[in-house]
Amino acid sequence: MPLTLYPHQAKAIASLYTFFRGNPTGHPCLVAPTGSGKSLIQAEFIKGVIEQWPTQRVLCLTHVRELVEQNYQEMIGQWPDAPAGIDCAALKRREPTSQILFASVQSTYKKADAIGHCDLIFIDEAHLCPVKTSAGMYRKLIDDLLVINPALRVIGMTATPYRRDNGSLTYSDNALFTDLIPAKVNCMEVATLVDKGYLSALTNEAVRVRYELSQVAVRGGDYVPGELEKVVNITEKNTSASKEINALGAARKSWLVFAINVDHAHNICAALTVQGINAKVLTGETPAKQRAQLIDDFKTHKIRALVNVNCLTTGFNARGVDLIAFMRPTKSPGLYSQMAGRGMRLSPETGKTDCLVLDFAGLIETHGPITQIKPPPNKDDPDGEAPEKECPACYMLVNLSARQCPYCQHVFEKEPETGGTILSPTASTIDIMGKNQATAQHRKVDRMNCYVHKKEGQPASLKVIYYALGGDQIATEWVCLFHRGYAKKKAMQWWADHLPGDKQNPAPIGIDEAVQRAKQWGIVPLYLNVEADGRYMKINYRVMPTRDKWTRAEITAETLLNS
Repeated sequence: MPLTLYPHQAKAIASLYTFFRGNPTGHPCLVAPTGSGKSLIQAEFIKGVIEQWPTQRVLCLTHVRELVEQNYQEMIGQWPDAPAGIDCAALKRREPTSQILFASVQSTYKKADAIGHCDLIFIDEAHLCPVKTSAGMYRKLIDDLLVINPALRVIGMTATPYRRDNGSLTYSDNALFTDLIPAKVNCMEVATLVDKGYLSALTNEAVRVRYELSQVAVRGGDYVPGELEKVVNITEKNTSASKEINALGAARKSWLVFAINVDHAHNICAALTVQGINAKVLTGETPAKQRAQLIDDFKTHKIRALVNVNCLTTGFNARGVDLIAFMRPTKSPGLYSQMAGRGMRLSPETGKTDCLVLDFAGLIETHGPITQIKPPPNKDDPDGEAPEKECPACYMLVNLSARQCPYCQHVFEKEPETGGTILSPTASTIDIMGKNQATAQHRKVDRMNCYVHKKEGQPASLKVIYYALGGDQIATEWVCLFHRGYAKKKAMQWWADHLPGDKQNPAPIGIDEAVQRAKQWGIVPLYLNVEADGRYMKINYRVMPTRDKWTRAEITAETLLNS
């Protein structure tokens, strides 16, 4: 049965159409986090294209058999009569003349003539395409297909639109992709999708086993494998780490472990097995038939722990993963993000509520929370825009150096003086989602009240106070319906979440009307997750009465914002 698109997926498809209308020759790369539904976005976009232009031919490329099959099945699920086929040696299917062709790049990069005329290419996991060179399988196939059809267009999709060696996928005159469509454009940031319930949250616990990496040499932007093994693949560390995984993951059903090499993986697996854990190893050397069986056994919980090497960082969809162990240090923010993303898919049928991350490799300390990963810099990249920060009280963007919000007077906490050195927290205190676990609270909401908030020289805003049962004040926020830019967008989202909104009930035209309507029939959140931030309690996320409300609210918010 075809799936209904979530609002962020529909926005992603609309953003691709918008790009092609305004860019007659460019090749966009759509940024979408792991688990956000790239296969569905691709299937629906292709279906729409062929329904409007029936003669179009589309090639969907990726690098692993699992993704080829997954993307094909998503297409058939959305459109059972789709004229689709597969060209992949590992799947033993050769149908190169299909109108919609799902293919592995390894099976097709020398066979442009067999594929023939193509109008559009989708590349899943587009960060694997080289930036500064035309070498490689992807570029060879695309260059050959461009000879057949110079008007060919390419769409990339990835959660990590950068490479460790070159920075952004668009940074180079020779780059395949000309433009990025950022996740923020389509409300697809990781934090947003987690808050809205479309992705599973990650949580992390401090671990005692750590690797000493200060003396490990770096080459090509990452640790030298031979030197890394000397400090990581140590019997005592493997044993101690496996015991920590077993202790902290006692209530977890599906463990995914990332190792540095084959020998390391087998040693970790042996250490887990000794403790009675059903663990197996998956590497690039694993035969295809055995690989498929291992993955199936892992997904069906016949195997509790799967220790892998360079296999399950992309194109791996096991929704039930509820524990990830980082035992592979890396300097690559993209690899870190891809590994973490394996635990972010929803799996309510297995009882999964979140995914526990055990970071023996110090990746969170190295790269920061996954909601704040900074891509590697581009060489000679000019300075960007002036840095800004978001006010936790009214959500306005203000200058990073501001001590007080000019809109709501929130006082920002003074940064500690460190003699010019920024003190970074240790791995044990950094939350992988970027939230303060020590102060965060999940509070049940009983009621809310609304007031007019006025400040000289600024439009009036809606001041909202949430209360717990018994009258305890939980949090205060300012809803800036009549401001501009980001503040207005946030306010429109708030309005759509908390109050019914449709053509018969548009956004308010003035602050007095807003207050009156909000007091009369506002939808009160069931819960607020809050944490202390200066004088206020910052709202991390809210749980609305039903999941369906979120979906309708997001659509309404977009309608209100554009009206």
